[in-house]
Amino acid sequence: MNKKIAILSLLVSAMSYANEDFFYEEANKGVKLNESVVSTTGFETSQRNVTSTVTVITAKDIEEKNYQSVTEALKDVPSINVIGDPTNPIIDMRGQGSKATANVQILIDGVGANLLDTSHAKTPINTVPVENIEKIEVIPGGGAILYGGGTRGGIVNIITKSGAGFNGGSISSEINTFGGKKGDVSYGTNIGNLGINLNYSRDDYKGFRDGDESDSNYFEGTLKYKMTEKQDISLKYSRFDEDATSPRGLTKENLSDPTSDGLVSKYDQLIVNNTVKDEVNLNYENRLTDDITLNLLGFYQQTDIESTNNYGKMGYAVENYMNYKDKKIGFKPKLKLKYGEGSNLIVGYDYINNNLTRDSEMLMFS
Repeated sequence: MNKKIAILSLLVSAMSYANEDFFYEEANKGVKLNESVVSTTGFETSQRNVTSTVTVITAKDIEEKNYQSVTEALKDVPSINVIGDPTNPIIDMRGQGSKATANVQILIDGVGANLLDTSHAKTPINTVPVENIEKIEVIPGGGAILYGGGTRGGIVNIITKSGAGFNGGSISSEINTFGGKKGDVSYGTNIGNLGINLNYSRDDYKGFRDGDESDSNYFEGTLKYKMTEKQDISLKYSRFDEDATSPRGLTKENLSDPTSDGLVSKYDQLIVNNTVKDEVNLNYENRLTDDITLNLLGFYQQTDIESTNNYGKMGYAVENYMNYKDKKIGFKPKLKLKYGEGSNLIVGYDYINNNLTRDSEMLMFS
């Protein structure tokens, strides 16, 4: 009996080795093992070869599941809990809760988008339209070595089609049930050694509650020049601007009326949020040899957020105005050295100069 079991075990083992790729693929159906990821090392790597648990949301996933924003796409990631305002929520990973603003890093094409003020301001994560996203990489925890502080909870890296070198053209438009309109135009081509990517989106959003609406524009352009077979340089510029209003949360008493905008006091007004974000990235890559790759990334980012929040409660009124101006400039050189059998050593330096000014006024009277 023991001998038969031993022989059977050997046969099963032999079958497993003979059909290793088959069993590996079957066991991991639904996991995109051949998908390349960049967030784990800063260089493009097959997901099959990384040790971190990476969730990849591709452009195909976004289209098939009809996600309307980055927020909607992230809600389906098991390691993420989306809390707070649905327009600009807090992305909670690994149970960071309200501290997630300071412990989860939001990246766009590898550049941090978090605001310096994590106590008062929320990072605007829906600045990139889903139509312009090539993929979203989500890594729970462990990103401090590559991306510095503020990554205890994890990393969300939004990679745009321009950042991924999209070629082709597309036009899309839609109208939602409540009268909102959305349009998107994308185009990418190559002229000799020069690659050009242009994206423009306009979103006139309207929600089902009165006053829940926004008007936003997004433009993104990238020029990528192939200097030699082993050298590339790219320049990317993007701008997002949005004027938005939102109604207040409903009380239990007026919850029975779904059309209520929550403005139940004579002092109540719609919450107003206006956002403008400009970003410039310059990236240079040189594959010095088959085993050595040099990458240099420089960036400038400015985010302006203006909000007003006027309301009345329990016999007094509050007029609240806040304005944030967040500016950052940074430089990230990285060197990747291959050695041995499938081993790499990555050396890098990260410099960021980040300044934020916050002007606020609050008036309370009864």
